[in-house]
Amino acid sequence: MRRVHVTGGPGSGKTTLAQRVGVLLDAPVYEMDWVGWERDTGRERTVEEKLERVHGIAAQETWVTEGTMLGWTDALLRAADLVIWLDVPWPVAVWRMLLRHVRAELRRANPHPGWRRLARFAWYTRHYYLDLQVGPPVPADGEGRATRARTAARVSALGARGVRCRTSRDVASLLASIAQAARPSSAVDPR
Repeated sequence: MRRVHVTGGPGSGKTTLAQRVGVLLDAPVYEMDWVGWERDTGRERTVEEKLERVHGIAAQETWVTEGTMLGWTDALLRAADLVIWLDVPWPVAVWRMLLRHVRAELRRANPHPGWRRLARFAWYTRHYYLDLQVGPPVPADGEGRATRARTAARVSALGARGVRCRTSRDVASLLASIAQAARPSSAVDPR
């Protein structure tokens, strides 16, 4: 296993898990937020720019990517050896967003300062978690709003390459199996 994509809703733990998997696999980690938007200006890149960046990542031998997005990230889903879907309940995600916000405020390093901004973002995320209709399919290599139902459909279509984690125990078990698979095989006993 050399290429892993982590998906799920905002606050599901994608970035944290991707970083942990990146360490286990000694692989670079790419956040789709920074593939789709310029880090300094916040300008959203065009679909063509996003696709160029995603195809460049997918062509690499080893990588870990993470993001909620569907459509322009499909090349990663096709190329990944493993796609991990973090499927947590919305209240858990909102709690994690609140903790992340408070910690960043206390460090005076919050890239999205302000309580009103946090409240708007938490309210916005309900669409991902609570919209249970798959709706029209998100076009491959296009733009589309990710929802829990759409993500479920995408991941279930991957068969054994798609893994759903709902609890911390699921994540710990998956990390243990990735760590086991990443270990160099021990020498064969010549006896």
